[in-house]
Amino acid sequence: LKTWRKVLSQGDPLLDVHIPAGGNMTPENCRDTMESALEFFPRYFPERPFVGFGCGSWILNPQLADIYSPTSNMILWQRELYLHPIPTSDRSGLYFIFGRDDVDPATAPRDTSLRRAVLDHLAAGGRLISEGMFFLTEDFKHYGTQYYLSQWPLKILDSATELDITEG
Repeated sequence: LKTWRKVLSQGDPLLDVHIPAGGNMTPENCRDTMESALEFFPRYFPERPFVGFGCGSWILNPQLADIYSPTSNMILWQRELYLHPIPTSDRSGLYFIFGRDDVDPATAPRDTSLRRAVLDHLAAGGRLISEGMFFLTEDFKHYGTQYYLSQWPLKILDSATELDITEG
């Protein structure tokens, strides 16, 4: 397809993003942390260039956008990143949400909005997965605009038009 280009290859250096416990993952804090890394690493480790940021976490589960508040910091951060599948279990994140992996949705505590949303999702037969993300350094100027999310649907539509694909 004319609109796609390879941006990452196996072995391309990415800074691994650590998501600390305790919240405070505001969009501004996430941006500031990434911006600090963009200044710090080239200054102190110029021999180790990197092309972006990467992470794998339950927090990146795209299903959360359907079951949790669209204005939560987790969801706002997800919308800034390019998400991709990674190998995962079907109960990823339970330990971080409940303090244990073996959670029974019928008896688990429902004392936070996240816990309630996750338990309702599990009770309805849903799974909890982890997802991966990357954010390229060359795209940092677009941070805060949901750049990746806003780019790919148009490119798919443009490609479909170029290939003369029409709805049936």
